[in-house]
Amino acid sequence: MENLILYLLQSAGTLSLFYLLYHVAFRGETHFRLNRFYFLLAGLASLLLPLAKANIFGTASMPANTMIFLDTVLINGSDVQQIAHQHVGIFQIITGIYLFGVVFLLLRFVIKMVQLFGLIHSSEVTRYGSWNLVVMEEGQAPFSFFNYLFINRSQMEPAQIETIAAHEQVHWRQLHSADLLLAELLTIFQWFNPFVWLYRRALETVHEYLADEGVLRKGYEPFNYQNLLLVQATGVSAFGFANHFNHSLIKKRIIMMTKNKSRRWSQLKVLLALPLTLLLIAAFTFSLPAGELMQKVSSSAVVSSQPVSTLTDAVPDTLRQERIVYSVVDQMPEFPKVSGAPGGISGLMGYLQENIIYPEEARNAGLQGSVYVTFVVEADGRITNVQVIRGVGEPLDKVAEDVIAGMPVWEPGKKDGEAVAVQFTMPIKFTLDGDKDQKKENAEPEK
Repeated sequence: MENLILYLLQSAGTLSLFYLLYHVAFRGETHFRLNRFYFLLAGLASLLLPLAKANIFGTASMPANTMIFLDTVLINGSDVQQIAHQHVGIFQIITGIYLFGVVFLLLRFVIKMVQLFGLIHSSEVTRYGSWNLVVMEEGQAPFSFFNYLFINRSQMEPAQIETIAAHEQVHWRQLHSADLLLAELLTIFQWFNPFVWLYRRALETVHEYLADEGVLRKGYEPFNYQNLLLVQATGVSAFGFANHFNHSLIKKRIIMMTKNKSRRWSQLKVLLALPLTLLLIAAFTFSLPAGELMQKVSSSAVVSSQPVSTLTDAVPDTLRQERIVYSVVDQMPEFPKVSGAPGGISGLMGYLQENIIYPEEARNAGLQGSVYVTFVVEADGRITNVQVIRGVGEPLDKVAEDVIAGMPVWEPGKKDGEAVAVQFTMPIKFTLDGDKDQKKENAEPEK
Protein backbone atom coordinates (compact mmCIF):
# COMPACT_ATOMS: atom_id res chain seq x y z
CA MET A 1 0.00 0.00 0.00
CA GLU A 2 2.94 2.34 0.67
CA ASN A 3 4.01 2.07 -2.98
CA LEU A 4 0.44 2.80 -4.10
CA ILE A 5 0.27 5.96 -1.99
CA LEU A 6 3.61 7.13 -3.41
CA TYR A 7 2.35 6.46 -6.95
CA LEU A 8 -0.88 8.37 -6.26
CA LEU A 9 1.03 11.40 -5.01
CA GLN A 10 3.34 11.36 -8.01
CA SER A 11 0.42 10.91 -10.40
CA ALA A 12 -1.53 13.76 -8.78
CA GLY A 13 1.52 16.01 -8.88
CA THR A 14 2.08 15.27 -12.56
CA LEU A 15 -1.51 16.08 -13.52
CA SER A 16 -1.46 19.24 -11.41
CA LEU A 17 1.68 20.58 -13.11
CA PHE A 18 0.30 19.89 -16.59
CA TYR A 19 -2.97 21.61 -15.70
CA LEU A 20 -1.16 24.66 -14.30
CA LEU A 21 0.86 24.91 -17.51
CA TYR A 22 -2.39 24.84 -19.53
CA HIS A 23 -3.98 27.45 -17.28
CA VAL A 24 -1.03 29.82 -17.64
CA ALA A 25 -0.06 29.30 -21.30
CA PHE A 26 -2.89 27.78 -23.38
CA ARG A 27 -6.24 28.63 -21.79
CA GLY A 28 -6.93 31.74 -23.84
CA GLU A 29 -5.91 30.27 -27.20
CA THR A 30 -8.38 29.14 -29.86
CA HIS A 31 -6.38 26.05 -30.85
CA PHE A 32 -9.06 23.79 -29.43
CA ARG A 33 -7.92 20.58 -31.09
CA LEU A 34 -4.41 21.10 -29.82
CA ASN A 35 -5.71 21.83 -26.32
CA ARG A 36 -7.76 18.65 -26.34
CA PHE A 37 -4.75 16.65 -27.48
CA TYR A 38 -2.72 18.26 -24.69
CA PHE A 39 -5.32 17.27 -22.08
CA LEU A 40 -5.37 13.65 -23.24
CA LEU A 41 -1.58 13.45 -23.14
CA ALA A 42 -1.56 15.08 -19.69
CA GLY A 43 -4.00 12.48 -18.35
CA LEU A 44 -2.03 9.57 -19.80
CA ALA A 45 1.26 11.08 -18.60
CA SER A 46 -0.06 11.34 -15.05
CA LEU A 47 -0.82 7.61 -15.15
CA LEU A 48 2.35 6.41 -16.89
CA LEU A 49 5.24 8.68 -15.88
CA PRO A 50 5.23 7.68 -12.19
CA LEU A 51 5.59 4.04 -13.30
CA ALA A 52 8.96 4.76 -14.90
CA LYS A 53 11.78 2.79 -13.31
CA ALA A 54 14.64 3.59 -15.68
CA ASN A 55 18.01 4.02 -14.02
CA ILE A 56 19.67 6.73 -16.09
CA PHE A 57 22.92 6.94 -14.17
CA GLY A 58 23.38 3.23 -13.52
CA THR A 59 23.34 1.46 -10.18
CA ALA A 60 22.71 3.75 -7.26
CA SER A 61 24.83 3.17 -4.25
CA MET A 62 25.12 4.60 -0.77
CA PRO A 63 28.21 5.24 1.27
CA ALA A 64 29.64 2.07 2.80
CA ASN A 65 29.14 3.47 6.29
CA THR A 66 25.46 4.30 5.80
CA MET A 67 22.70 1.90 6.79
CA ILE A 68 18.94 1.67 6.59
CA PHE A 69 17.37 2.09 10.03
CA LEU A 70 13.99 0.53 10.72
CA ASP A 71 11.68 2.25 13.21
CA THR A 72 12.91 2.12 16.80
CA VAL A 73 11.24 -0.47 19.00
CA LEU A 74 10.64 0.53 22.61
CA ILE A 75 10.77 -2.26 25.21
CA ASN A 76 9.23 -0.99 28.41
CA GLY A 77 9.46 -3.77 30.92
CA SER A 78 7.21 -6.46 29.47
CA ASP A 79 5.42 -4.02 27.13
CA VAL A 80 6.48 -3.52 23.51
CA GLN A 81 5.47 -0.62 21.35
CA GLN A 82 6.66 1.13 18.28
CA ILE A 83 7.75 4.71 18.83
CA ALA A 84 6.21 5.62 15.47
CA HIS A 85 3.01 3.68 16.20
CA GLN A 86 0.93 6.85 16.07
CA HIS A 87 2.41 7.60 12.65
CA VAL A 88 1.38 4.16 11.40
CA GLY A 89 -2.13 4.74 12.76
CA ILE A 90 -2.41 8.05 10.90
CA PHE A 91 -1.19 6.35 7.72
CA GLN A 92 -3.88 3.71 8.06
CA ILE A 93 -6.54 6.39 8.64
CA ILE A 94 -5.43 8.30 5.54
CA THR A 95 -5.50 5.10 3.50
CA GLY A 96 -9.00 4.33 4.76
CA ILE A 97 -10.25 7.82 3.89
CA TYR A 98 -8.77 7.55 0.39
CA LEU A 99 -10.34 4.14 -0.25
CA PHE A 100 -13.69 5.40 1.06
CA GLY A 101 -13.59 8.28 -1.43
CA VAL A 102 -12.68 5.94 -4.29
CA VAL A 103 -15.47 3.50 -3.43
CA PHE A 104 -18.01 6.32 -3.01
CA LEU A 105 -17.20 7.94 -6.36
CA LEU A 106 -16.98 4.60 -8.13
CA LEU A 107 -20.43 3.63 -6.85
CA ARG A 108 -21.77 7.03 -7.93
CA PHE A 109 -20.31 6.45 -11.40
CA VAL A 110 -21.85 2.98 -11.63
CA ILE A 111 -25.23 4.32 -10.46
CA LYS A 112 -25.14 7.06 -13.11
CA MET A 113 -24.31 4.54 -15.81
CA VAL A 114 -27.20 2.34 -14.68
CA GLN A 115 -29.50 5.39 -14.68
CA LEU A 116 -28.30 6.36 -18.17
CA PHE A 117 -29.04 2.97 -19.66
CA GLY A 118 -32.25 2.84 -17.66
CA LEU A 119 -33.28 6.14 -19.27
CA ILE A 120 -32.60 4.66 -22.69
CA HIS A 121 -34.66 1.59 -21.86
CA SER A 122 -37.62 3.54 -20.42
CA SER A 123 -37.75 6.35 -23.01
CA GLU A 124 -38.98 6.53 -26.55
CA VAL A 125 -36.04 5.78 -28.88
CA THR A 126 -36.19 6.57 -32.59
CA ARG A 127 -33.68 6.86 -35.41
CA TYR A 128 -32.63 10.32 -36.53
CA GLY A 129 -30.08 9.96 -39.30
CA SER A 130 -27.10 8.23 -37.72
CA TRP A 131 -28.37 8.97 -34.20
CA ASN A 132 -30.39 6.94 -31.71
CA LEU A 133 -32.72 9.73 -30.60
CA VAL A 134 -33.88 9.32 -26.97
CA VAL A 135 -36.91 11.49 -26.14
CA MET A 136 -36.86 12.63 -22.49
CA GLU A 137 -39.40 14.42 -20.34
CA GLU A 138 -39.45 18.19 -19.83
CA GLY A 139 -36.76 20.03 -17.81
CA GLN A 140 -33.72 18.04 -18.84
CA ALA A 141 -30.99 19.55 -20.97
CA PRO A 142 -30.07 17.78 -24.22
CA PHE A 143 -26.87 15.77 -24.24
CA SER A 144 -25.18 12.93 -26.09
CA PHE A 145 -23.36 9.77 -25.11
CA PHE A 146 -21.51 8.32 -28.07
CA ASN A 147 -24.23 7.90 -30.77
CA TYR A 148 -27.20 8.39 -28.41
CA LEU A 149 -28.76 11.85 -28.57
CA PHE A 150 -30.98 12.72 -25.58
CA ILE A 151 -33.49 15.49 -26.14
CA ASN A 152 -36.69 16.55 -24.32
CA ARG A 153 -40.07 16.81 -25.98
CA SER A 154 -40.12 20.63 -26.04
CA GLN A 155 -37.14 20.58 -28.42
CA MET A 156 -38.69 18.32 -31.03
CA GLU A 157 -39.10 21.13 -33.56
CA PRO A 158 -37.06 20.27 -36.70
CA ALA A 159 -34.96 23.46 -36.59
CA GLN A 160 -33.95 22.90 -32.96
CA ILE A 161 -33.22 19.21 -33.44
CA GLU A 162 -31.07 19.96 -36.47
CA THR A 163 -28.96 22.54 -34.61
CA ILE A 164 -28.62 20.43 -31.46
CA ALA A 165 -27.72 17.37 -33.53
CA ALA A 166 -25.08 19.35 -35.41
CA HIS A 167 -23.52 20.36 -32.09
CA GLU A 168 -23.66 16.89 -30.54
CA GLN A 169 -22.41 15.24 -33.73
CA VAL A 170 -19.03 16.93 -33.20
CA HIS A 171 -18.87 15.32 -29.75
CA TRP A 172 -19.71 11.95 -31.25
CA ARG A 173 -17.38 12.11 -34.26
CA GLN A 174 -14.43 13.21 -32.12
CA LEU A 175 -15.15 10.63 -29.38
CA HIS A 176 -15.51 13.23 -26.65
CA SER A 177 -17.49 10.73 -24.56
CA ALA A 178 -14.39 8.55 -24.37
CA ASP A 179 -12.40 11.57 -23.17
CA LEU A 180 -14.92 12.20 -20.43
CA LEU A 181 -14.87 8.59 -19.29
CA LEU A 182 -11.09 8.86 -18.93
CA ALA A 183 -11.50 12.12 -16.99
CA GLU A 184 -14.15 10.50 -14.80
CA LEU A 185 -11.85 7.59 -13.93
CA LEU A 186 -8.99 10.00 -13.23
CA THR A 187 -11.29 11.94 -10.91
CA ILE A 188 -12.21 8.75 -9.02
CA PHE A 189 -8.56 7.75 -8.84
CA GLN A 190 -7.32 11.21 -7.74
CA TRP A 191 -10.40 12.60 -5.99
CA PHE A 192 -8.20 14.13 -3.28
CA ASN A 193 -6.40 16.27 -5.87
CA PRO A 194 -8.22 19.61 -6.40
CA PHE A 195 -6.56 20.02 -9.79
CA VAL A 196 -8.16 16.87 -11.18
CA TRP A 197 -11.58 18.50 -10.82
CA LEU A 198 -10.31 21.62 -12.61
CA TYR A 199 -8.75 19.40 -15.26
CA ARG A 200 -12.06 17.65 -15.95
CA ARG A 201 -13.96 20.93 -16.06
CA ALA A 202 -11.43 22.44 -18.47
CA LEU A 203 -11.59 19.38 -20.73
CA GLU A 204 -15.40 19.63 -20.85
CA THR A 205 -15.08 23.31 -21.77
CA VAL A 206 -12.66 22.55 -24.61
CA HIS A 207 -15.15 19.96 -25.89
CA GLU A 208 -17.85 22.62 -26.00
CA TYR A 209 -15.55 25.02 -27.83
CA LEU A 210 -14.86 22.32 -30.40
CA ALA A 211 -18.55 21.57 -30.85
CA ASP A 212 -19.44 25.25 -31.19
CA GLU A 213 -16.67 25.66 -33.75
CA GLY A 214 -17.96 22.65 -35.69
CA VAL A 215 -21.50 24.03 -35.82
CA LEU A 216 -20.38 27.45 -37.11
CA ARG A 217 -18.16 25.81 -39.75
CA LYS A 218 -21.25 24.09 -41.12
CA GLY A 219 -22.71 27.49 -41.94
CA TYR A 220 -25.15 28.04 -39.08
CA GLU A 221 -25.87 31.69 -38.35
CA PRO A 222 -23.89 32.67 -35.19
CA PHE A 223 -26.60 34.92 -33.72
CA ASN A 224 -29.32 32.26 -33.94
CA TYR A 225 -27.00 29.59 -32.55
CA GLN A 226 -25.96 31.77 -29.62
CA ASN A 227 -29.59 32.57 -28.93
CA LEU A 228 -30.35 28.85 -28.82
CA LEU A 229 -27.58 28.39 -26.27
CA LEU A 230 -29.20 31.00 -24.03
CA VAL A 231 -32.62 29.37 -24.40
CA GLN A 232 -31.19 25.98 -23.40
CA ALA A 233 -29.29 27.40 -20.42
CA THR A 234 -32.07 26.50 -17.98
CA GLY A 235 -31.89 22.77 -18.64
CA VAL A 236 -30.42 20.39 -16.06
CA SER A 237 -28.74 17.02 -16.52
CA ALA A 238 -27.36 14.62 -13.90
CA PHE A 239 -24.87 12.81 -16.12
CA GLY A 240 -21.47 14.41 -15.58
CA PHE A 241 -19.68 12.13 -18.06
CA ALA A 242 -21.97 12.95 -21.00
CA ASN A 243 -21.55 15.76 -23.52
CA HIS A 244 -24.08 18.51 -22.79
CA PHE A 245 -25.50 20.90 -25.35
CA ASN A 246 -26.19 23.16 -22.40
CA HIS A 247 -23.17 24.23 -20.37
CA SER A 248 -22.83 26.56 -17.39
CA LEU A 249 -20.07 28.53 -19.18
CA ILE A 250 -22.39 29.95 -21.83
CA LYS A 251 -20.83 33.43 -21.61
CA LYS A 252 -17.31 32.11 -22.19
CA ARG A 253 -18.49 30.00 -25.11
CA ILE A 254 -20.11 32.98 -26.80
CA ILE A 255 -17.00 35.12 -26.22
CA MET A 256 -14.80 32.37 -27.65
CA MET A 257 -17.01 32.13 -30.74
CA THR A 258 -16.53 35.83 -31.46
CA LYS A 259 -12.85 35.95 -30.54
CA ASN A 260 -10.21 36.40 -33.23
CA LYS A 261 -8.40 33.18 -34.00
CA SER A 262 -5.03 32.75 -32.34
CA ARG A 263 -2.00 33.02 -34.58
CA ARG A 264 -0.43 29.81 -35.83
CA TRP A 265 2.88 30.48 -34.13
CA SER A 266 1.14 30.42 -30.75
CA GLN A 267 0.72 26.67 -31.18
CA LEU A 268 4.43 26.43 -30.44
CA LYS A 269 3.56 27.13 -26.81
CA VAL A 270 2.73 23.46 -26.50
CA LEU A 271 6.48 22.82 -26.66
CA LEU A 272 6.60 24.16 -23.10
CA ALA A 273 5.26 20.76 -22.09
CA LEU A 274 8.50 19.15 -23.25
CA PRO A 275 10.80 20.50 -20.49
CA LEU A 276 8.07 19.77 -17.94
CA THR A 277 7.88 16.17 -19.14
CA LEU A 278 11.67 15.82 -19.03
CA LEU A 279 11.74 17.26 -15.52
CA LEU A 280 9.13 14.76 -14.35
CA ILE A 281 10.97 11.87 -16.00
CA ALA A 282 14.12 12.99 -14.21
CA ALA A 283 12.30 13.19 -10.88
CA PHE A 284 10.78 9.72 -11.22
CA THR A 285 13.60 7.78 -12.86
CA PHE A 286 17.02 9.23 -12.17
CA SER A 287 19.11 7.51 -9.54
CA LEU A 288 20.95 10.06 -7.47
CA PRO A 289 24.68 9.72 -6.76
CA ALA A 290 25.76 8.26 -3.42
CA GLY A 291 25.51 10.54 -0.44
CA GLU A 292 22.79 12.83 -1.83
CA LEU A 293 20.13 14.00 0.58
CA MET A 294 17.29 12.36 -1.31
CA GLN A 295 17.40 8.58 -1.54
CA LYS A 296 14.86 6.22 -3.05
CA VAL A 297 13.65 4.42 0.07
CA SER A 298 10.62 2.35 1.01
CA SER A 299 8.37 4.15 3.49
CA SER A 300 8.77 1.19 5.85
CA ALA A 301 12.36 2.26 6.49
CA VAL A 302 14.23 5.49 6.97
CA VAL A 303 17.75 6.43 5.96
CA SER A 304 19.85 7.56 8.89
CA SER A 305 22.07 10.49 8.07
CA GLN A 306 24.28 9.31 10.89
CA PRO A 307 27.09 7.02 9.67
CA VAL A 308 27.48 3.66 11.40
CA SER A 309 31.00 4.60 12.41
CA THR A 310 29.50 6.79 15.11
CA LEU A 311 27.72 3.77 16.54
CA THR A 312 30.60 1.33 16.42
CA ASP A 313 34.24 1.46 15.44
CA ALA A 314 33.74 -0.75 12.39
CA VAL A 315 31.07 -2.62 10.50
CA PRO A 316 31.30 -6.36 11.43
CA ASP A 317 33.53 -8.39 9.13
CA THR A 318 30.67 -10.82 8.51
CA LEU A 319 28.95 -8.07 6.54
CA ARG A 320 31.99 -7.58 4.28
CA GLN A 321 31.32 -10.44 1.88
CA GLU A 322 32.05 -10.76 -1.80
CA ARG A 323 28.37 -10.89 -2.65
CA ILE A 324 26.61 -7.56 -3.15
CA VAL A 325 24.53 -6.45 -0.18
CA TYR A 326 22.40 -3.42 -0.99
CA SER A 327 21.13 -0.67 1.27
CA VAL A 328 18.48 0.69 -1.10
CA VAL A 329 16.74 -1.24 -3.89
CA ASP A 330 13.74 -0.74 -6.16
CA GLN A 331 11.49 -2.84 -3.94
CA MET A 332 12.51 -3.05 -0.30
CA PRO A 333 12.10 -6.36 1.62
CA GLU A 334 8.92 -6.77 3.65
CA PHE A 335 8.11 -8.73 6.77
CA PRO A 336 5.73 -11.56 5.75
CA LYS A 337 2.16 -12.20 6.82
CA VAL A 338 2.23 -14.75 9.64
CA SER A 339 -0.83 -16.67 10.89
CA GLY A 340 -3.25 -14.18 9.39
CA ALA A 341 -1.44 -11.18 10.91
CA PRO A 342 -0.62 -8.27 8.58
CA GLY A 343 2.80 -8.08 6.99
CA GLY A 344 5.06 -5.10 6.49
CA ILE A 345 6.19 -2.80 9.29
CA SER A 346 3.03 -3.38 11.36
CA GLY A 347 3.50 -7.15 11.09
CA LEU A 348 7.12 -6.79 12.17
CA MET A 349 6.08 -4.82 15.25
CA GLY A 350 3.43 -7.41 16.05
CA TYR A 351 6.04 -10.16 15.85
CA LEU A 352 8.33 -8.26 18.21
CA GLN A 353 5.47 -7.67 20.64
CA GLU A 354 4.95 -11.38 20.97
CA ASN A 355 8.59 -12.40 21.18
CA ILE A 356 10.64 -9.77 23.01
CA ILE A 357 10.58 -10.15 26.79
CA TYR A 358 12.59 -7.87 29.02
CA PRO A 359 15.16 -10.17 30.68
CA GLU A 360 14.57 -10.50 34.39
CA GLU A 361 18.30 -10.37 35.01
CA ALA A 362 18.50 -7.00 33.27
CA ARG A 363 15.47 -5.69 35.15
CA ASN A 364 16.97 -6.61 38.51
CA ALA A 365 20.27 -4.99 37.55
CA GLY A 366 18.54 -1.83 36.31
CA LEU A 367 20.11 -2.36 32.88
CA GLN A 368 18.57 -0.27 30.10
CA GLY A 369 19.54 1.49 26.87
CA SER A 370 19.43 1.07 23.07
CA VAL A 371 20.71 -2.02 21.29
CA TYR A 372 21.49 -1.67 17.58
CA VAL A 373 21.17 -4.95 15.69
CA THR A 374 22.13 -5.19 12.03
CA PHE A 375 20.99 -8.03 9.78
CA VAL A 376 20.70 -8.97 6.12
CA VAL A 377 17.57 -10.13 4.32
CA GLU A 378 18.95 -12.53 1.73
CA ALA A 379 17.71 -12.96 -1.83
CA ASP A 380 15.66 -15.95 -0.64
CA GLY A 381 14.23 -14.01 2.33
CA ARG A 382 16.32 -15.67 5.05
CA ILE A 383 17.75 -13.57 7.89
CA THR A 384 21.54 -13.77 8.12
CA ASN A 385 24.52 -11.83 9.45
CA VAL A 386 22.75 -10.85 12.66
CA GLN A 387 25.16 -8.72 14.70
CA VAL A 388 24.93 -6.30 17.60
CA ILE A 389 26.85 -3.25 16.40
CA ARG A 390 26.29 -1.32 19.61
CA GLY A 391 25.04 -2.95 22.76
CA VAL A 392 24.13 -2.22 26.37
CA GLY A 393 24.91 -5.44 28.17
CA GLU A 394 24.88 -9.18 27.55
CA PRO A 395 21.29 -9.94 28.69
CA LEU A 396 19.73 -7.21 26.51
CA ASP A 397 22.12 -7.75 23.60
CA LYS A 398 21.42 -11.48 23.52
CA VAL A 399 17.61 -11.27 23.63
CA ALA A 400 17.63 -8.63 20.88
CA GLU A 401 19.98 -10.67 18.70
CA ASP A 402 18.08 -13.93 19.26
CA VAL A 403 14.68 -12.44 18.40
CA ILE A 404 15.97 -10.82 15.20
CA ALA A 405 17.74 -14.04 14.16
CA GLY A 406 14.55 -16.04 14.76
CA MET A 407 12.35 -13.94 12.46
CA PRO A 408 10.49 -15.86 9.73
CA VAL A 409 11.51 -15.69 6.07
CA TRP A 410 10.81 -12.22 4.60
CA GLU A 411 9.61 -11.22 1.17
CA PRO A 412 12.99 -10.44 -0.45
CA GLY A 413 13.95 -7.09 -1.90
CA LYS A 414 14.25 -6.67 -5.65
CA LYS A 415 16.51 -4.63 -7.88
CA ASP A 416 15.89 -4.47 -11.62
CA GLY A 417 13.35 -7.27 -11.15
CA GLU A 418 15.77 -9.67 -9.43
CA ALA A 419 15.82 -10.69 -5.76
CA VAL A 420 18.87 -9.33 -3.93
CA ALA A 421 20.28 -9.16 -0.39
CA VAL A 422 19.47 -6.02 1.61
CA GLN A 423 20.95 -4.86 4.92
CA PHE A 424 18.96 -3.25 7.76
CA THR A 425 19.63 -1.97 11.25
CA MET A 426 17.01 -2.35 13.98
CA PRO A 427 17.31 -0.04 17.03
CA ILE A 428 15.73 -1.66 20.11
CA LYS A 429 15.41 0.61 23.13
CA PHE A 430 15.07 -1.03 26.53
CA THR A 431 13.76 1.23 29.30
CA LEU A 432 12.63 0.75 32.91
CA ASP A 433 10.98 4.16 33.28
CA GLY A 434 7.55 2.59 33.35
CA ASP A 435 8.52 0.35 36.24
CA LYS A 436 9.93 3.31 38.17
CA ASP A 437 6.71 5.25 37.66
CA GLN A 438 4.70 2.23 38.76
CA LYS A 439 6.82 1.80 41.90
CA LYS A 440 6.38 5.49 42.67
CA GLU A 441 2.61 5.16 42.36
CA ASN A 442 2.59 2.09 44.62
CA ALA A 443 4.72 3.89 47.20
CA GLU A 444 2.60 7.04 47.42
CA PRO A 445 -0.25 5.58 49.56
CA GLU A 446 2.28 4.57 52.24
CA LYS A 447 3.40 8.20 52.80
